[in-house]
Parts: sequence; C-alpha cells; structure tokens
Amino acid sequence: MQSADRPDTATDEAVLVERVAQLEQAVESHAVIDQAVGVVMALGGCDCEEAFRVLRDTSQDTNTKLRLLAEEVTGWAEHGSMDRRLAQALSTRLPKRRAGAPSPASEPAGESSG
Repeated sequence: MQSADRPDTATDEAVLVERVAQLEQAVESHAVIDQAVGVVMALGGCDCEEAFRVLRDTSQDTNTKLRLLAEEVTGWAEHGSMDRRLAQALSTRLPKRRAGAPSPASEPAGESSG
C-alpha cells in the first residue's frame, strides 16, 4: 500500500518511458525535417528560413504532417520519386530553381509512402 507522501514509482517510470519515446521521435523528426530543408534550399536557391516556410506551407495546404512531407522530400532526393500531389504542391512554392536543378514535379512520381 502506498503512503500519501510517497510517489507511485511504477506510474512515474511509465511516464518517463513515454516521455523518452516522445523525445526520441521528436529528435528523429527534427533530423528528417532539417534534411528536407536542405533539399529545398538546394532546389529553390533560398535560405533555410524560406525553405522551412515552403515546407510548412506545403504541409498545411496539402493537409500532410510536416514530418511525412519531409520524408517524401528526402526520399525524392535519394530515390527520385515522390507522391505526385505533394511534388506539385511543393514545386509551386519553390521561390526559384537553380539552373539545372531538377523539380520534384518533373520527375516520375513514385508510390506514396504513406
């Protein structure tokens, strides 16, 4: 039986385990978003703030979680395929394309990753 002045260590441990899992997911999401920002910077010839705005606005306008959009962008950079709807939405928001830089919308669309 627990006394009123002693915390429930099992509950505290469960809360800490959940928080650690959430932090690990946040770190992973942050990394893929940072990578996608880099891809957009290269494609659009823009700075990181503008690249993040492009991703954020595309995410909001397509009702796609930012992390999932970032995964599509980095997947496109690695494999050359991206969900067509997201690629078109992203391409329309790129501030300008660098000479010779491919557009996500001009590449053959692959299967949606999710």
